[in-house]
Amino acid sequence: MTNQADSKKRLHRRLLHESLICLALFGVPALVLYPYTHWRPAAEFHATVRTRALKFTIGQDYTGSGLFTGGRADLVFEHFDRVKLRSGQEIKGRRISFRNVRFQALPLVIGTQIVLQWDPGKPAGLSISASYGVAPPSPVRVFWDRDSQAESDSGPLTSAPDGNADIYPAPDRPLTMSLDPHSDDPKKPGELIFDSSYPVYLSTKDPVLFMQRSGSAVVGFENVVDILNAGRKQKVLQSQSLVIADLGVGSRISDLRIGKGGMTVDVQGTAGKLAVDGRDMRPSPVEYLRSNGILSTWVTTSLLIGTAALTVATRFGLVKLLGKGG
Repeated sequence: MTNQADSKKRLHRRLLHESLICLALFGVPALVLYPYTHWRPAAEFHATVRTRALKFTIGQDYTGSGLFTGGRADLVFEHFDRVKLRSGQEIKGRRISFRNVRFQALPLVIGTQIVLQWDPGKPAGLSISASYGVAPPSPVRVFWDRDSQAESDSGPLTSAPDGNADIYPAPDRPLTMSLDPHSDDPKKPGELIFDSSYPVYLSTKDPVLFMQRSGSAVVGFENVVDILNAGRKQKVLQSQSLVIADLGVGSRISDLRIGKGGMTVDVQGTAGKLAVDGRDMRPSPVEYLRSNGILSTWVTTSLLIGTAALTVATRFGLVKLLGKGG
Protein backbone atom coordinates (compact mmCIF):
# COMPACT_ATOMS: atom_id res chain seq x y z
CA MET A 1 0.00 0.00 0.00
CA THR A 2 2.88 2.32 0.85
CA ASN A 3 4.53 1.62 -2.52
CA GLN A 4 1.23 2.38 -4.36
CA ALA A 5 0.84 5.66 -2.50
CA ASP A 6 4.42 6.62 -3.31
CA SER A 7 3.88 5.76 -6.99
CA LYS A 8 0.73 7.93 -7.16
CA LYS A 9 2.56 10.75 -5.44
CA ARG A 10 5.44 10.55 -7.93
CA LEU A 11 2.96 10.42 -10.84
CA HIS A 12 1.08 13.50 -9.62
CA ARG A 13 4.35 15.34 -9.09
CA ARG A 14 5.51 14.43 -12.64
CA LEU A 15 2.21 15.60 -14.17
CA LEU A 16 2.46 18.88 -12.29
CA HIS A 17 6.06 19.20 -13.42
CA GLU A 18 5.14 18.67 -17.09
CA SER A 19 2.14 21.02 -16.88
CA LEU A 20 4.27 23.82 -15.47
CA ILE A 21 6.91 23.22 -18.15
CA CYS A 22 4.17 23.59 -20.83
CA LEU A 23 2.93 26.72 -19.13
CA ALA A 24 6.44 28.13 -19.13
CA LEU A 25 7.04 27.31 -22.78
CA PHE A 26 3.66 28.17 -24.25
CA GLY A 27 1.69 30.07 -21.62
CA VAL A 28 -1.63 29.10 -23.25
CA PRO A 29 -3.59 25.87 -23.14
CA ALA A 30 -2.35 23.60 -25.91
CA LEU A 31 -5.94 22.76 -26.80
CA VAL A 32 -6.66 26.37 -27.87
CA LEU A 33 -3.78 26.38 -30.36
CA TYR A 34 -4.24 22.78 -31.46
CA PRO A 35 -4.85 23.01 -35.24
CA TYR A 36 -7.68 20.46 -35.30
CA THR A 37 -9.76 21.84 -32.46
CA HIS A 38 -13.43 22.21 -33.40
CA TRP A 39 -13.71 25.76 -32.04
CA ARG A 40 -13.58 28.51 -34.66
CA PRO A 41 -14.38 32.22 -34.50
CA ALA A 42 -16.83 33.69 -37.01
CA ALA A 43 -15.22 34.54 -40.34
CA GLU A 44 -14.89 38.10 -41.54
CA PHE A 45 -15.02 37.58 -45.29
CA HIS A 46 -15.25 39.15 -48.74
CA ALA A 47 -16.33 36.69 -51.42
CA THR A 48 -16.21 37.32 -55.17
CA VAL A 49 -17.98 34.48 -56.95
CA ARG A 50 -19.21 33.90 -60.49
CA THR A 51 -22.39 31.86 -60.45
CA ARG A 52 -25.41 30.94 -62.53
CA ALA A 53 -27.82 31.10 -59.57
CA LEU A 54 -27.98 32.91 -56.26
CA LYS A 55 -30.43 32.65 -53.37
CA PHE A 56 -30.59 35.03 -50.39
CA THR A 57 -33.02 36.72 -47.99
CA ILE A 58 -33.36 40.45 -47.39
CA GLY A 59 -32.35 41.51 -43.87
CA GLN A 60 -33.18 45.22 -44.05
CA ASP A 61 -35.64 47.26 -46.10
CA TYR A 62 -33.98 48.27 -49.35
CA THR A 63 -34.22 52.00 -50.03
CA GLY A 64 -32.62 52.11 -53.48
CA SER A 65 -34.35 52.48 -56.80
CA GLY A 66 -34.26 48.76 -57.50
CA LEU A 67 -31.86 45.85 -57.71
CA PHE A 68 -31.22 46.82 -61.32
CA THR A 69 -31.61 50.21 -62.95
CA GLY A 70 -30.78 51.73 -66.29
CA GLY A 71 -31.98 51.35 -69.87
CA ARG A 72 -34.76 49.57 -71.63
CA ALA A 73 -35.62 45.90 -71.35
CA ASP A 74 -38.14 43.23 -72.22
CA LEU A 75 -39.94 42.02 -69.08
CA VAL A 76 -42.23 39.09 -68.40
CA PHE A 77 -44.13 38.78 -65.11
CA GLU A 78 -45.91 35.69 -63.82
CA HIS A 79 -47.96 34.84 -60.71
CA PHE A 80 -48.95 38.41 -59.88
CA ASP A 81 -52.09 39.61 -58.13
CA ARG A 82 -53.02 42.39 -60.55
CA VAL A 83 -51.58 44.99 -62.91
CA LYS A 84 -52.82 48.57 -62.70
CA LEU A 85 -52.34 50.91 -65.66
CA ARG A 86 -52.08 54.67 -65.52
CA SER A 87 -55.51 54.90 -67.14
CA GLY A 88 -56.97 53.17 -64.08
CA GLN A 89 -57.55 49.87 -65.87
CA GLU A 90 -56.70 46.75 -63.86
CA ILE A 91 -55.52 43.51 -65.43
CA LYS A 92 -55.96 40.10 -63.85
CA GLY A 93 -54.16 37.02 -65.08
CA ARG A 94 -51.13 34.80 -64.70
CA ARG A 95 -48.76 36.29 -67.26
CA ILE A 96 -48.03 39.71 -68.71
CA SER A 97 -45.15 40.75 -70.97
CA PHE A 98 -43.69 44.16 -71.76
CA ARG A 99 -41.38 45.00 -74.63
CA ASN A 100 -39.00 47.94 -74.73
CA VAL A 101 -39.92 49.45 -71.35
CA ARG A 102 -37.92 50.88 -68.45
CA PHE A 103 -37.74 48.78 -65.31
CA GLN A 104 -38.00 51.04 -62.29
CA ALA A 105 -38.06 49.12 -59.02
CA LEU A 106 -38.46 45.76 -57.35
CA PRO A 107 -39.61 46.38 -53.76
CA LEU A 108 -37.44 44.56 -51.23
CA VAL A 109 -38.58 44.42 -47.61
CA ILE A 110 -37.27 42.45 -44.64
CA GLY A 111 -37.84 38.73 -45.13
CA THR A 112 -38.14 38.80 -48.92
CA GLN A 113 -36.58 35.66 -50.38
CA ILE A 114 -34.84 36.32 -53.68
CA VAL A 115 -33.65 33.79 -56.26
CA LEU A 116 -31.61 35.08 -59.21
CA GLN A 117 -31.10 32.71 -62.13
CA TRP A 118 -28.85 33.54 -65.06
CA ASP A 119 -30.48 32.80 -68.40
CA PRO A 120 -28.01 31.13 -70.81
CA GLY A 121 -30.28 31.96 -73.73
CA LYS A 122 -29.99 35.69 -72.91
CA PRO A 123 -26.35 36.44 -72.02
CA ALA A 124 -27.23 39.61 -70.08
CA GLY A 125 -30.62 38.44 -68.81
CA LEU A 126 -31.91 37.09 -65.53
CA SER A 127 -34.92 35.37 -64.07
CA ILE A 128 -35.90 36.71 -60.64
CA SER A 129 -38.21 35.10 -58.10
CA ALA A 130 -39.34 37.20 -55.12
CA SER A 131 -41.24 35.53 -52.26
CA TYR A 132 -42.75 38.20 -50.01
CA GLY A 133 -44.96 36.26 -47.62
CA VAL A 134 -47.07 39.40 -47.26
CA ALA A 135 -47.88 42.01 -49.88
CA PRO A 136 -45.08 44.60 -50.13
CA PRO A 137 -45.95 48.26 -49.46
CA SER A 138 -45.30 49.28 -53.08
CA PRO A 139 -45.68 47.52 -56.46
CA VAL A 140 -43.14 46.71 -59.14
CA ARG A 141 -43.22 49.59 -61.62
CA VAL A 142 -42.36 49.83 -65.31
CA PHE A 143 -42.56 52.89 -67.57
CA TRP A 144 -43.61 52.71 -71.20
CA ASP A 145 -44.04 55.08 -74.11
CA ARG A 146 -45.04 54.99 -77.80
CA ASP A 147 -42.20 52.58 -78.59
CA SER A 148 -43.32 50.06 -75.96
CA GLN A 149 -45.74 47.16 -76.22
CA ALA A 150 -47.52 45.05 -73.64
CA GLU A 151 -49.58 41.86 -73.79
CA SER A 152 -51.40 39.83 -71.17
CA ASP A 153 -53.31 36.55 -71.18
CA SER A 154 -56.30 38.44 -72.53
CA GLY A 155 -54.46 40.11 -75.43
CA PRO A 156 -52.51 43.31 -76.30
CA LEU A 157 -52.71 46.30 -73.96
CA THR A 158 -52.70 50.00 -74.66
CA SER A 159 -52.05 52.94 -72.38
CA ALA A 160 -51.50 56.68 -72.58
CA PRO A 161 -48.07 57.74 -73.90
CA ASP A 162 -45.41 58.05 -71.21
CA GLY A 163 -47.53 56.04 -68.84
CA ASN A 164 -46.65 53.35 -66.36
CA ALA A 165 -47.82 49.97 -65.14
CA ASP A 166 -47.80 48.84 -61.52
CA ILE A 167 -47.49 45.09 -60.94
CA TYR A 168 -48.78 43.99 -57.52
CA PRO A 169 -47.30 40.72 -56.22
CA ALA A 170 -49.60 38.08 -54.79
CA PRO A 171 -48.98 37.49 -51.07
CA ASP A 172 -49.31 33.70 -51.31
CA ARG A 173 -46.93 32.88 -54.19
CA PRO A 174 -43.57 34.05 -55.52
CA LEU A 175 -43.58 36.80 -58.12
CA THR A 176 -41.41 35.70 -61.03
CA MET A 177 -40.01 38.01 -63.64
CA SER A 178 -37.66 37.68 -66.58
CA LEU A 179 -35.42 40.58 -67.63
CA ASP A 180 -33.74 40.82 -71.01
CA PRO A 181 -32.01 44.23 -71.35
CA HIS A 182 -31.77 46.11 -74.63
CA SER A 183 -28.52 47.49 -75.98
CA ASP A 184 -27.84 50.81 -77.67
CA ASP A 185 -25.12 49.05 -79.65
CA PRO A 186 -26.47 46.20 -81.83
CA LYS A 187 -23.06 44.49 -81.70
CA LYS A 188 -23.09 44.27 -77.90
CA PRO A 189 -25.54 42.66 -75.46
CA GLY A 190 -27.54 44.86 -73.14
CA GLU A 191 -26.50 45.50 -69.54
CA LEU A 192 -28.26 45.13 -66.22
CA ILE A 193 -26.78 47.73 -63.88
CA PHE A 194 -26.82 46.85 -60.19
CA ASP A 195 -27.59 49.85 -57.99
CA SER A 196 -24.43 49.52 -55.84
CA SER A 197 -25.01 52.84 -54.06
CA TYR A 198 -27.48 50.98 -51.82
CA PRO A 199 -26.09 47.64 -50.59
CA VAL A 200 -28.54 44.77 -50.18
CA TYR A 201 -28.33 43.77 -46.51
CA LEU A 202 -28.78 40.08 -45.82
CA SER A 203 -30.84 38.22 -43.25
CA THR A 204 -28.91 36.83 -40.29
CA LYS A 205 -31.17 33.75 -40.25
CA ASP A 206 -30.99 32.47 -43.82
CA PRO A 207 -27.89 31.40 -45.78
CA VAL A 208 -26.54 32.70 -49.06
CA LEU A 209 -26.57 29.81 -51.53
CA PHE A 210 -24.91 29.44 -54.93
CA MET A 211 -27.03 26.48 -55.96
CA GLN A 212 -29.32 25.39 -58.80
CA ARG A 213 -31.45 22.28 -59.21
CA SER A 214 -28.58 20.19 -60.55
CA GLY A 215 -26.27 21.20 -57.71
CA SER A 216 -23.56 23.84 -57.47
CA ALA A 217 -24.05 26.92 -59.67
CA VAL A 218 -20.46 28.17 -59.25
CA VAL A 219 -18.64 28.60 -62.57
CA GLY A 220 -15.08 29.52 -63.53
CA PHE A 221 -11.84 29.10 -61.63
CA GLU A 222 -11.15 32.65 -60.42
CA ASN A 223 -13.59 32.70 -57.50
CA VAL A 224 -12.04 33.80 -54.22
CA VAL A 225 -13.20 34.04 -50.61
CA ASP A 226 -10.90 36.36 -48.69
CA ILE A 227 -11.08 35.40 -44.99
CA LEU A 228 -9.93 38.70 -43.56
CA ASN A 229 -9.44 37.66 -39.93
CA ALA A 230 -7.40 34.64 -40.98
CA GLY A 231 -5.11 36.40 -43.44
CA ARG A 232 -6.02 33.71 -45.97
CA LYS A 233 -7.63 33.57 -49.41
CA GLN A 234 -9.57 30.49 -50.39
CA LYS A 235 -10.23 29.62 -54.05
CA VAL A 236 -13.61 28.22 -55.02
CA LEU A 237 -13.44 26.15 -58.18
CA GLN A 238 -16.15 25.44 -60.73
CA SER A 239 -18.94 23.17 -59.43
CA GLN A 240 -17.70 23.35 -55.85
CA SER A 241 -20.35 24.15 -53.26
CA LEU A 242 -20.04 27.35 -51.24
CA VAL A 243 -22.28 27.96 -48.22
CA ILE A 244 -22.31 31.24 -46.27
CA ALA A 245 -24.62 31.09 -43.24
CA ASP A 246 -25.20 32.38 -39.70
CA LEU A 247 -24.52 35.88 -41.02
CA GLY A 248 -23.72 38.81 -38.79
CA VAL A 249 -25.53 42.14 -38.82
CA GLY A 250 -24.29 44.31 -41.68
CA SER A 251 -23.50 41.42 -44.04
CA ARG A 252 -24.44 42.48 -47.55
CA ILE A 253 -24.28 42.08 -51.31
CA SER A 254 -22.16 45.02 -52.40
CA ASP A 255 -21.97 44.39 -56.14
CA LEU A 256 -23.49 42.21 -58.84
CA ARG A 257 -22.41 42.12 -62.48
CA ILE A 258 -23.89 40.16 -65.37
CA GLY A 259 -21.35 38.84 -67.85
CA LYS A 260 -20.39 35.96 -70.08
CA GLY A 261 -21.31 32.67 -68.47
CA GLY A 262 -23.11 34.03 -65.42
CA MET A 263 -23.19 36.76 -62.81
CA THR A 264 -20.35 37.85 -60.56
CA VAL A 265 -21.43 38.56 -56.98
CA ASP A 266 -19.56 40.36 -54.21
CA VAL A 267 -20.72 39.33 -50.72
CA GLN A 268 -19.08 40.60 -47.54
CA GLY A 269 -19.64 40.55 -43.80
CA THR A 270 -19.25 37.99 -41.02
CA ALA A 271 -20.38 34.37 -41.06
CA GLY A 272 -20.61 31.73 -38.36
CA LYS A 273 -20.59 29.13 -41.14
CA LEU A 274 -18.34 29.40 -44.18
CA ALA A 275 -17.76 26.13 -46.03
CA VAL A 276 -16.38 25.00 -49.39
CA ASP A 277 -17.43 21.45 -50.31
CA GLY A 278 -18.25 20.92 -46.65
CA ARG A 279 -14.80 22.02 -45.39
CA ASP A 280 -14.86 24.65 -42.66
CA MET A 281 -13.14 27.79 -43.96
CA ARG A 282 -13.43 29.86 -40.78
CA PRO A 283 -10.16 30.96 -39.12
CA SER A 284 -8.33 28.47 -36.94
CA PRO A 285 -7.47 29.82 -33.47
CA VAL A 286 -3.82 30.32 -34.51
CA GLU A 287 -4.82 32.18 -37.71
CA TYR A 288 -7.24 34.36 -35.77
CA LEU A 289 -4.68 35.26 -33.09
CA ARG A 290 -1.93 35.86 -35.64
CA SER A 291 -4.04 38.03 -37.95
CA ASN A 292 -5.09 40.20 -35.03
CA GLY A 293 -1.51 40.59 -33.76
CA ILE A 294 -2.39 38.81 -30.53
CA LEU A 295 -0.36 35.62 -30.80
CA SER A 296 3.16 37.07 -30.55
CA THR A 297 2.19 39.31 -27.63
CA TRP A 298 0.40 36.46 -25.91
CA VAL A 299 3.31 34.06 -26.27
CA THR A 300 5.88 36.64 -25.07
CA THR A 301 3.80 37.57 -22.04
CA SER A 302 3.01 33.94 -21.32
CA LEU A 303 6.69 32.99 -21.37
CA LEU A 304 7.39 35.60 -18.73
CA ILE A 305 4.44 34.52 -16.58
CA GLY A 306 5.18 30.85 -17.08
CA THR A 307 8.86 31.24 -16.25
CA ALA A 308 7.99 33.16 -13.07
CA ALA A 309 5.48 30.47 -12.07
CA LEU A 310 8.03 27.73 -12.69
CA THR A 311 10.66 29.58 -10.64
CA VAL A 312 8.28 29.99 -7.70
CA ALA A 313 7.23 26.34 -7.95
CA THR A 314 10.87 25.23 -7.94
CA ARG A 315 11.70 27.30 -4.87
CA PHE A 316 8.80 25.79 -2.96
CA GLY A 317 9.87 22.30 -4.01
CA LEU A 318 6.84 21.55 -6.17
CA VAL A 319 9.12 20.55 -9.04
CA LYS A 320 12.79 19.77 -9.39
CA LEU A 321 14.18 20.98 -12.69
CA LEU A 322 17.41 19.00 -12.37
CA GLY A 323 16.07 16.11 -10.40
CA LYS A 324 15.20 12.66 -11.69
CA GLY A 325 11.55 12.86 -10.78
CA GLY A 326 11.63 11.25 -7.38
